[in-house]
Amino acid sequence: MSAGTQLMTRAGRVRTVVLGDNGEELLAPFATLLRYSPDVERPEVLDVVPPPGGWVQCGGRHYQHVEDRYRLRPGGPEVIAEVVPGGLVVRQGDGHGPSLPFDPTGWTLALGTPGEAVGVSLLPALQSLLDGLTDLQRRTVRLRLLGLAGPAVRDGLERIVRVAGCAWRNRCRPPHLLPPCPRPHHPRCRLRLPPRRRYRCRRRCL
Repeated sequence: MSAGTQLMTRAGRVRTVVLGDNGEELLAPFATLLRYSPDVERPEVLDVVPPPGGWVQCGGRHYQHVEDRYRLRPGGPEVIAEVVPGGLVVRQGDGHGPSLPFDPTGWTLALGTPGEAVGVSLLPALQSLLDGLTDLQRRTVRLRLLGLAGPAVRDGLERIVRVAGCAWRNRCRPPHLLPPCPRPHHPRCRLRLPPRRRYRCRRRCL
């Protein structure tokens, strides 16, 4: 089944979007066609949108960075972005990413593989993906760290998130990227941060 409503652009191309009650565009999913099976918990991705700028499609539901695809960066690990029902999983080429569930209100850009260290080589790929997003995709993206992040990766993620102005999925945000709650025993404490950087504290006070 289609992940949204199919619209025709002026250039004659078909776009798949999730529309709100008043016809506004809420989401432009990367997975445009999903197959549901009664014996499978998560749907299978059958079709995807063209990749963001700087990336090429590699296989049925994978994007690969141009530099990796055409060996412009010899010796570096192969980085791919796997399209899953709920968004993209950026990881090194081996294995499969987790199947994030589809959410009509937003999509997830996940980084790494659960239980494995996230290499700094994934950070340029993450930055490249964010740079290539459309306005609608940028407004609806939520970042999620799946792997284990060392100090260099943590610093790089802080910088990328700050510049891009994106949101973390609160329950999945790494504790080391959260500032301490200024009033940890108050049931409704609020962090004094600019609106773009306001997020839940460790005790989820907001």
